[in-house]
Amino acid sequence: MNLQKKFYYSLVALTVCALSAGAKASPKPQEIRFGTPISGINGSKLGYGNNYSSAQIKQDFEKEFSKDNIKITWYSYKNAGPGINEALANNQLDFTLLGDLPAIIGKSRGVNTKIILSSGTNNVYLVVPIKSSANSIADLKEKKIGIFKGTIIHLQAVNVLKSLGLEERDFKEINTDSALGSVQLASGQLDGLWTTSSAAYTLVHKGIGKIIFSTRNQPELQGQVFTLVRESFAEQYPEIVQRVVNVLAGESQWASTPSNQDAVFQLWARSGYPADSFKFDYEGNDFMRAQSPILTEHEFSILDKNIKLARDLKLIKKDIDVKGWVDFSYLQQYNKIAP
Repeated sequence: MNLQKKFYYSLVALTVCALSAGAKASPKPQEIRFGTPISGINGSKLGYGNNYSSAQIKQDFEKEFSKDNIKITWYSYKNAGPGINEALANNQLDFTLLGDLPAIIGKSRGVNTKIILSSGTNNVYLVVPIKSSANSIADLKEKKIGIFKGTIIHLQAVNVLKSLGLEERDFKEINTDSALGSVQLASGQLDGLWTTSSAAYTLVHKGIGKIIFSTRNQPELQGQVFTLVRESFAEQYPEIVQRVVNVLAGESQWASTPSNQDAVFQLWARSGYPADSFKFDYEGNDFMRAQSPILTEHEFSILDKNIKLARDLKLIKKDIDVKGWVDFSYLQQYNKIAP
């Protein structure tokens, strides 16, 4: 058995939550609504970087459910996690892609979701103006740093600071997203910016900024990205959820095949970002691990640690039972039918 198949068939060793196998499926929905916090550039609404975005670009769900005459609708949220959590709470979405911190915040505040799949990891970058004398994070103490609060970037930045014996209060934080933050950095309004790979790549290649820190070679500090389903939707349409997971797991299996890596980058380039920006983001990273749809016991522990950190930061008021939140029974079922 090759490494890839061993990786996927290791699912049987994981601790997972059981799906009610005897649940009776209701009639199929007329529409399935997908949300995403990721969008491309130049008006593109296509995402990138994970199995979920690959399925969006390839129109996998449209193809999968066309025979059932089920409409597939995509919603992109520029305000990322907060907007998606509000939509989930108001039953306006059925599935979504979400980073660890916004998913944690939503769950703790009563947004009833289930994590059904891992959709990759996320690197965070600290970029400073090209002429800055700063060479380390400590060099920016008391300086103005942009950060998008309440997002996956926020939690990652805090974890990075903790690993260096620093705290948020050591800096003058400005709440800003990557797009506006890039403009503010270029105009001298910020001394540094915590941001995503795509924004960091653009700033560097335009000669505007330089990277003084990234999590590319530090998996313990990388963020987790998940595909979630609204719990009431899963209870009503378990067969639909299974088919969605089958599509996403298939994308993960395709992407994690070493010979397909360049094709994956070219696919994501349809978002408007160059393929080289994805090569840049995965430089020195374990691409196969990043594309895995499963969470190992070690990654379960990271999620649990991040929940505790979110509570320490007073971003949430209640703990979350990780094992009760994650439902990999659909992925187990895919494993049984995977070639």
